[in-house]
This record gives sequence, C-alpha cells and structure tokens, in this order.
Amino acid sequence: MPAAYIRQNDPATLARTLGDLFGRDLAEQPAIIPQQLRAMSRYSALSRLHELSPIPALVVSASQDPIAPPALGKDIASRIDGARYVEFPDASHALPIQLAREVNALLSEHLATAEKSDSARLAETPGR
Repeated sequence: MPAAYIRQNDPATLARTLGDLFGRDLAEQPAIIPQQLRAMSRYSALSRLHELSPIPALVVSASQDPIAPPALGKDIASRIDGARYVEFPDASHALPIQLAREVNALLSEHLATAEKSDSARLAETPGR
C-alpha cells in the first residue's frame, strides 16, 4: 500500500484487518512462498498473450505498485488486441483491498460488457 494510505490509517488496525482477510499474520510467510516466487520469476507467458485477443480483456494496474509496475501492465495490454488498460492512481499492489469498491465496480462493468458482446456475437453466428 502507498505510504500516504498507510499514514491515513492506523497501522495496527490495518495489520489486523489484513491478517483477518488473509487468515494469518502477514509477517509470517508460509514456507512455500519462496518456491512460488522463484517459479514465477522463471516463467513468462508474454509471447502467448496474443492468444487472448478474441476474449474481452481488462488489464488493471496501480500507479505505485513495485511488484507489478504499470509499465508491465501496459506491456501486457499492448500484447492483447483490444485489451482495455486501466491504471489506478495513488494505489499499490494491494489495490483490490485498498480500493475494493472501485475495483469491483470496474470488474462488474467489464464482465457485463463482455457478456453483452458475447451474446451479440453468438446471435450473429449462423446456425444459432
């Protein structure tokens, strides 16, 4: 989370809230985490993203995310024809937690639009 967001919230309350949300104290990392991070660092699907072009795609980034920076989100979106890119200012890697209402509204809108698009495409398909 961005430093300004943390300053605006009581750190102890924030830590409890996140602990409850994740079901554990975030300072205590499960042993599998380093293995997962190592595996993720060795794999890239960037060359295959074009395969998603027929699917309505939404790529969301947070302007202050040091783990998945906006440049990566923009790169991902650029590799998927027709992808929509949205960047949230003043947010970081915990974007879905920090701005849950806004992210959920964006996802709901995207899914509704994708469903309408898919329904229209199916209606235009011969033999349907």
